[in-house]
Amino acid sequence: MAFRDLAQTQNEASGDVLAIPAVAAMIAVLFAGSTVLTPLYIIYKLQFGFSQI
Repeated sequence: MAFRDLAQTQNEASGDVLAIPAVAAMIAVLFAGSTVLTPLYIIYKLQFGFSQI
């Protein structure tokens, strides 16, 4: 195996290392975004007449 092949393999692995935190951050943002609206349910209930869940 040539040095060039080793360098290419290492560069490909570093891309995978960065992908995992990026995906984890996206999932965290989606979870946080889905819970932000929950406290607003009380306001929506008063304004729009929503029932209790």
